[in-house]
Amino acid sequence: MTNNLTGIIREATLVTLTDTPKELEGCRILCGTVSQDFQGRFKPGNWFYSSMVMTVEGDLVSTLNSVYRVEGDMEQVTLPWSALPVLQQGAPPQALKALKEKGFRHVGGDELYDGG
Repeated sequence: MTNNLTGIIREATLVTLTDTPKELEGCRILCGTVSQDFQGRFKPGNWFYSSMVMTVEGDLVSTLNSVYRVEGDMEQVTLPWSALPVLQQGAPPQALKALKEKGFRHVGGDELYDGG
């Protein structure tokens, strides 16, 4: 698995998405900051989110076509499927988790509301 290393990600969070479409049940993505990208797709310091994570083995995270090594600790956060567009725009998963814990029921699109 390490022979095909795609890149190195720091400040990493493994996000498990809930309320997904049935075909994506159990979907996880890796978010973080790029330390190195051996394929030249991302610059160091860029915000990063992966495609669907297939396996996690220690500090190695595999998607369908890539293998990333995580530098440092990797947090784990559970968020609703509706948070995906906001994650893709660079919102930190921990901030979205904090909003969810404060009672916000919808995180996504152009809105963030508490259901009231």
